[in-house]
Amino acid sequence: MATKNNAKAATEAVTTRLTAAARAALLQEAEKQGSNPSRILAHSWDHYCQQQSIESRLAKLEATLTRRMFEIVCAVAGLDAEQRAQAMRDTKQHLREVA
Repeated sequence: MATKNNAKAATEAVTTRLTAAARAALLQEAEKQGSNPSRILAHSWDHYCQQQSIESRLAKLEATLTRRMFEIVCAVAGLDAEQRAQAMRDTKQHLREVA
């Protein structure tokens, strides 16, 4: 019983406004899942936060891979420091243009 009380103590209520259609859909989904609107919304928020974390990690991975690929290409091409700096400027400009 203490666990249930601790779980309740660790949560707080939030109020939101939904359109009538969104509220009806939420109630229907809660009924379909044998749950309640509060749990559906809490689960949805948790899922959203997980997705944001994954997207953030993927963006960092992409940046790391891009930097490493650039370094590999520069090494294979035998670029000196000045050529490498120019290639970096050109690459950054190109990436801004295609973004």
